[in-house]
Amino acid sequence: MNDELVAEIRSDFPYIHDKVYLDNATVTPIPKRVQRAGDFYNTIMSEDLRGYRAASLPLFDKGRLLVAHPIGTTYDRISYVQNTSHGLSLVPMGPD
Repeated sequence: MNDELVAEIRSDFPYIHDKVYLDNATVTPIPKRVQRAGDFYNTIMSEDLRGYRAASLPLFDKGRLLVAHPIGTTYDRISYVQNTSHGLSLVPMGPD
């Protein structure tokens, strides 16, 4: 990873423009692109509640595709869960 790429990544996190941040797994600054995605979703939820599903599904599918390839599986084997605890509690239940 070169300095230019590090600078590009850091530019997406306004909070860390003049500091080093060590993630502690409780609260973390979010990238600007995540903020924009959240704003987009919140606009749909507040202005077009019926449209949220149609707007969300392609993004969910894209996320599954982006994750599946690097870990050597297919997108249909990728699931979204509420949080880490929820995901871990599903493991003992076995595949469905």
